[in-house]
Amino acid sequence: MIKTTEVTFPCLWLCALVVVISTGLVNSATAQSITSCTLFEEQGGLVVLEVESVLPSDSWSLRNDISSALGNGYYEWKHGDNDQGIDAAGMGILTYTFEISLAGSYRFLLRSSSPDNTEHNDVWVRFPDNPATGIRQRGPGSIEIQRNSWFKVYQNTSGQEWKWDARTVDFDPHSIFLTIDEPGTYSVELSGRSTLFKIDRIVLHHEQVRFTDATRLDNEESVCLQTETIALRPPDEPEAPQPGIHYAYYEGNWTNVPDFATLTPIDAGIVHGFDISRFQRDDYFGFVFEGLIQAPSDGLYTFYTISNSGSLLFIGDELVVDNDGAHSARERNGLIGLAAGWHEISLLYFEDFFTQSLEVSWVTPGESREIIGEGNLFYDLDDVLPSAELVRFEGSIDPAGVALTWETASELNNAGFEIERRYETHSQTMADTVAFLPITFIDGNGTTVSSEQYSYTDTSIPALARVVYYRFKQITLSGAFTYSDVVSVELPTPEAIALYPNYPNPFNLSTTVAFDLSEESPVRLSLFNASGQLVKVLVEGIRPPGRNEFTLTLPASLTSGLYMYQLETPEESHSRTMTLIR
Repeated sequence: MIKTTEVTFPCLWLCALVVVISTGLVNSATAQSITSCTLFEEQGGLVVLEVESVLPSDSWSLRNDISSALGNGYYEWKHGDNDQGIDAAGMGILTYTFEISLAGSYRFLLRSSSPDNTEHNDVWVRFPDNPATGIRQRGPGSIEIQRNSWFKVYQNTSGQEWKWDARTVDFDPHSIFLTIDEPGTYSVELSGRSTLFKIDRIVLHHEQVRFTDATRLDNEESVCLQTETIALRPPDEPEAPQPGIHYAYYEGNWTNVPDFATLTPIDAGIVHGFDISRFQRDDYFGFVFEGLIQAPSDGLYTFYTISNSGSLLFIGDELVVDNDGAHSARERNGLIGLAAGWHEISLLYFEDFFTQSLEVSWVTPGESREIIGEGNLFYDLDDVLPSAELVRFEGSIDPAGVALTWETASELNNAGFEIERRYETHSQTMADTVAFLPITFIDGNGTTVSSEQYSYTDTSIPALARVVYYRFKQITLSGAFTYSDVVSVELPTPEAIALYPNYPNPFNLSTTVAFDLSEESPVRLSLFNASGQLVKVLVEGIRPPGRNEFTLTLPASLTSGLYMYQLETPEESHSRTMTLIR
C-alpha cells in the first residue's frame, strides 16, 4: 500500500544525500524523499564536491566502511559479478554541474582509493562539450585529450589510503586542467571503469588557489544552488511478518518471463530464500516469489540479480531489476529509494534449458553488498499462511467414480477448497499431460477450532484416464491461497470387453464412441448402413487396456438414417446403432 506525505528538511552542505523529513507526520519520522544537488557554486576559484551529493547511477554503491572518507561516505564501482574487470566508457554516469564566476585554468582532482594500484585504479572522465571550455594537460608526455570525449583517469594508490590526484594514462601521466574562457555553467561526468575503484571527493581549483589549500580536508562542500528530489517508497504495513517467502512453481517453455497471473501453479509453499531447488524437472519451469523485506533505514538501495535464465525483481509495483530474457548467468542491478520499514518484494523467474541459477543481493545505505536470503525475507502470516490445518487428504475408488475425503484440525478465515485434477493415460505419464485444472469448489467453515470433515466424489473422470491426480487449492477469505499435497488414484482395468452407446445420439456433425478392453488387443471399429454395407472403418490397430474413446465425424455425403457400428477383436465382437440427422 503506497502512502504519500509532504516533507521538508534544511540542507547541510557537508552532508551528501539530503534526507527530507516531515515535521507533520503522526507517530512517524519516516523520510519521504532524498534530495541531491544538481548545481554547485564556485567560490574564490574553488569547487569542492562530495561524490555522494548526486544520486548514484547503476553499479555505483554508497559505502562508508573506510573511516577516513569525507562527508557521508564514498562511491565504489562494481559492475558485474567479478572482483576484477574493466568496463567501457558510458556506463554508470555520475554528473556534477557547477556555476563558474572566475574564468581561467582549473586543475581537476579526485580524492580516490583502490584495493591495489594496478587493476582497480582508474575511472572514465568527460567534460561535456561547450564552446567556452577547453581541456589541456601538463606533463612530460604528449597525449591529447579530445573535446567532449571520454578519457581514462588513474591513481597510484592502494588499500585504505586516500590520495589526491588525477592523471591521464599510466605510463604517460599528465595532470588534467580545464580551461574556462568565460563564466557560465559547466559539468564533469564520471563513468565506471575498473572494479572496486573508490571516489570520495572531487575538486576543481583555479591556478590562483594553491594545491594544499584546495585539498584541505576541512574545506566545506561548495554551496548547492539547485536540487532534485527522489521520493522514497513509503513502507507497507503487514499484519504479522514471519520468516520466509512464499513461492509458486510453474512449468512451461518461455523465452521471456511470462504473465504468471494467467497460469496455474503446480506447487506452492514457503522457503527461506530465493530457492529454485524445488523444481520438478530440469528445464522449462518458472517461479514466482512474493514476500517482504525490511529496509533498516531511509535511503537508496541497490538490488542485484544473477539469473540463468531470465528474472524480474519488483519492490511493490515498481520494476527495480530487469534481467529478463533467455540467457546464461548474468548480473543486472537497479536502484530505488526506500523509507525505513517493511516493503513488498517479488521476483519472477524462468528457466529455459541447460543449467539454472538465481542469486539476489542488495547494498543497503552505507553497508557492503549482501545476499538476500534467510534472515532478510519474510511473508505476512495473514496473506499467505494456509488458513486450514490439514489432518489428512485421501482418494479411493467409488462405484460412481473417485471419492475424495479430507479433514482439518482447525480453520482460520477459510473460504474453501478448489479441487483440481490432472490425469495420465496408458500412453502418457503425469509429466506429459495438461496442467491441473479446477473441477469444483467446496465451501470452507470460515474460522473454527474444531475438526471438520469434507468429501467429494468425482463422477466426470475422462474415459481414457488410467491414473488420476488430485490436489486442492485452499483459499482464504482475503484471496490468499496454498496448495495441498497431490493424491493419486489408479483406476481399475476393465474385466471384460464392452462397447458403449455413442453420445450424443441422435447427432448431426460428430459423436463420441467408447469401448473397454481388458488387455492390449488389436481392434477394428467399423460403420455399416441399414442395409449392412460397410461405410467406413473408423478405428483399426492395437489399442491399450482400459477405456478407449474416439470422437467421430462422419462423411458429409452420408444421409440421415440409422447406422450400425461394430467392435471386433480376435476373441469377440459387439455392435450398437446410432442415428444420424442431417
